Amino acid sequence: DWLPDLPTAFHYPLYPSEQETMRAGELLTRQRFAADGRPIVGISCASYRGAEAWKTWGREEWIRFLRLVQKNGWYPILLGGFWDDLTHGVACELELPDLVGKTSTGEMVEVLRRLDSYIGYSSGLNVIRTVLDKPAFALWPDFQVELSTSWAPPDMLRLQRYVATQWRPVEDVWPAARVFLKRCGEEKEKANGQAAQTAGEPDESAHDPAPRRSPRRAPFQQTAALLRRRRRRSNAQAPFSRLLQRHLRRQRGPASRG
Repeated sequence: DWLPDLPTAFHYPLYPSEQETMRAGELLTRQRFAADGRPIVGISCASYRGAEAWKTWGREEWIRFLRLVQKNGWYPILLGGFWDDLTHGVACELELPDLVGKTSTGEMVEVLRRLDSYIGYSSGLNVIRTVLDKPAFALWPDFQVELSTSWAPPDMLRLQRYVATQWRPVEDVWPAARVFLKRCGEEKEKANGQAAQTAGEPDESAHDPAPRRSPRRAPFQQTAALLRRRRRRSNAQAPFSRLLQRHLRRQRGPASRG
């Protein structure tokens, strides 16, 4: 009952700097090379302290879950702040790429924009993904069930591009996560197909047999061009004119010059 009964929109655009965008691109370029064509999913496991306070998964649960993610053909990258020691520990255990504590806020925004999917505990990272209109799968504690979807964009909820679930055993959460990842993969393939189609569209002008006329110049441009041609012509003729005048003077002799 404490939730507002009026529509609210607390989201605002996020604009990383040019340097942050370049840095994020460099980080993900290396990871995509290592992924060898597999789609990339960002993962955030929180910290040990946060996991205890919010009664979330611990190290063993995350390791089991991520092995299922890998088995399903996805390439996980671990994300978070420098305090997310649980996330860092899981990355070390599974020898996964680890960006925990290695990015600025702006760089992380751009990383989240470029990932193919995201799964993590309820935090600002999944909220940022929805602000960017990118699919997100968030795990919430039981006492925040109402909050888990009250702020999310209605269209993302309807299309299940944002999915909120509660902390349950890995075996109970995985079926929903697998369906979510499949949907993200389909969205990625669709986007790649549209990009390839746009890049491969033929240039109709290349097959046009009609001759192309150069656009008409404005009167000022025509006058300037005419003056330039006359100047070039006069410069080219100047040496010949001087030689001709000298030859005529020699033929006339000294009397003619008097």
